[in-house]
Amino acid sequence: EDEEEEEEEDEGDSDDESDYESAEDGERERENVVVRNPFLSLKALTVATHQVEVLFVLCTLLGGKRKIEVQNRLSSMDIVPSLIHFFDRLSWGSKPLQDQPVERLHGPGCECNPESALKVQFLRLLHNFCDQEAHPGRTIRDSMLSKHERRRLARGEVTDLSTIRLPVRQSSQFHRHTHNHHHGQHDSPAHTTRTVPTNQRPDPNGNTNPLLQNVTGPPQQHAPTTTGTTGTQTGATAGAGGGGGGDRVSHIHLVCPLLADPIPFPADVGLLGRLLIVLMQEPSDSNYRFWLASCIEAFLRSSTSADQIFVARSGVLMHLVKEIMGGSMANASSLQTSFDLLGEILKFNRIVFLLLNKAIVTVGDSTRFAEIALTHLVDSNVFIRSITLSLERFADEDALNKHDSSHIPYPFESCSLNRFLQSSRFRLVKDLMAVVTVDELSQENICCVNTALVFLILANYKGQLPQLLEDVREAEAKDNKTVASTANFRSLLDFWSEYYSQRGRDCLNIEVSSKISFKLWKSTVELLCGPDDMITSLSYKTVSRRQ
Repeated sequence: EDEEEEEEEDEGDSDDESDYESAEDGERERENVVVRNPFLSLKALTVATHQVEVLFVLCTLLGGKRKIEVQNRLSSMDIVPSLIHFFDRLSWGSKPLQDQPVERLHGPGCECNPESALKVQFLRLLHNFCDQEAHPGRTIRDSMLSKHERRRLARGEVTDLSTIRLPVRQSSQFHRHTHNHHHGQHDSPAHTTRTVPTNQRPDPNGNTNPLLQNVTGPPQQHAPTTTGTTGTQTGATAGAGGGGGGDRVSHIHLVCPLLADPIPFPADVGLLGRLLIVLMQEPSDSNYRFWLASCIEAFLRSSTSADQIFVARSGVLMHLVKEIMGGSMANASSLQTSFDLLGEILKFNRIVFLLLNKAIVTVGDSTRFAEIALTHLVDSNVFIRSITLSLERFADEDALNKHDSSHIPYPFESCSLNRFLQSSRFRLVKDLMAVVTVDELSQENICCVNTALVFLILANYKGQLPQLLEDVREAEAKDNKTVASTANFRSLLDFWSEYYSQRGRDCLNIEVSSKISFKLWKSTVELLCGPDDMITSLSYKTVSRRQ
């Protein structure tokens, strides 16, 4: 009865502060229920020893063929409060306890530990839950924000999270008792392959440029409005009052009573805000930066421009610029993580472009930023692709709206990113064509091939492809390299054609991300791989030059 009275009081509160207090009270009440009920305490203890496996099962379901249905089902079961409850009890910013030897989960050279296994599997689950690919929707994204953040987002107000500091804590005792229960995949970011950037929401403005046309995915499959019968109830549904295998589930609660005390995040910060805060406070060599950034990227894909501005003005944009220009990156994967997230934040967004220009000038010299991007192409090429496509789209939109007095053209002349691209375009094309070889090519760096293709697609659209290829050949002759860029790229395109012929989902990914029809990608590759007598072929005049 006391619980029901408290819930009624919480529902009666309408202002922001009351909402925050009721949320905290509800969480404390859920914890008290577990403590007072011996059966639930025993069940929670049993489930806690298998948390990694439970997270792995949910993550797998969210990555399967019925992904959209599972996302909608979990959203209707109110999983986000449970994710927040779980997130707050993970030991962010702390080092694992070293007073006991840790079993290497994948052999002597494995860098995983029970704590990283739990954190990474949780972040994988969060990534798959947020990633809506070519099926944009607001339900899941709105649930990632608190009510207060949604109001501020609607009003265009700034929510600066960079000033929030998390307390330094010890890792929880829980991790020391569960390391023998992990049987999932390798959780080290070093063993994770990099995939082609996924979907960007099609432009609702109806751009008529055939190169930058709107691309939409297949129709979205909506989950049933009522929750169906579950097969066998997993530990993830073992919240208060969890029933048997045939029960109809309407709420999901991840019980983790053995983790450390919750981190005192501000009450008005949602799950996305928590990710942003932790990302900004993780060291550059942290194993979790990649996964934290991946979750934020998943939120931003297919998002609105307001979402991008919200993330950029939270302090993350300035943080990423400082990380890139400060030289504090301990390894290449950290630099790649920062560039990738930066590219997703600013893609096709004029306001964020202006914010980034200002941030670069504030932190240091734009020349240094450009040089870092040029000398680390494997890490920065996705970011370069993003600014290339965005500036092309800005120019096209300005041309379409040149007679509209209310339209404000983009200031290309004062944009440091535009100056960098114009002055380095030829070098970028030539270097990207040779930055990796066929023997080195993998899912990790095939993005370099796609970025080079974007430059060539744009050149072909403008009728500049033959001249561009001729300039590359002349540069090759002067450099007198053993392996020419054109010959190397021709071999890469053979791999590219074979790779995408078997991966329809990846084809959709690069189509929606770039807003360039995959047919145009494919036709450009066919031109580049044409006979030796075609002027647009990479092997043009190669035979006669060898003779």
